[in-house]
Amino acid sequence: MSVSSHIKQVIAAEFVAFDPSLKALEAGGLGKPLPGSWHNERLAAFRSAMIEPEEVRLTFKDGRKEACWAVTASEGYAYQVVWVPSLVEFSMALLAEGELLDINVRGDAIGCFASM
Repeated sequence: MSVSSHIKQVIAAEFVAFDPSLKALEAGGLGKPLPGSWHNERLAAFRSAMIEPEEVRLTFKDGRKEACWAVTASEGYAYQVVWVPSLVEFSMALLAEGELLDINVRGDAIGCFASM
């Protein structure tokens, strides 16, 4: 199976498991949980921003660069969600001066996207 196909399967499983009412309850911790409607809006925005997985170079804080796969468009956003093969998870990256910088926001693709 290609990397692109694997990434698509991971995201498809996230869509199947996504439940905005549970996301509202999971927030816990500090502050007031966001309503299910907010999570639905972020899910719709994520769907709109999705692209075919595209190989990119991600720069980590230690200066290391790694081939990763962007799954959201950079157009209109300063951030992109990328699949990091070495971590076997998604990460939020900041697009700054033409370079993608890892900002240590990691987890599922929808959650990374919703964090911005």
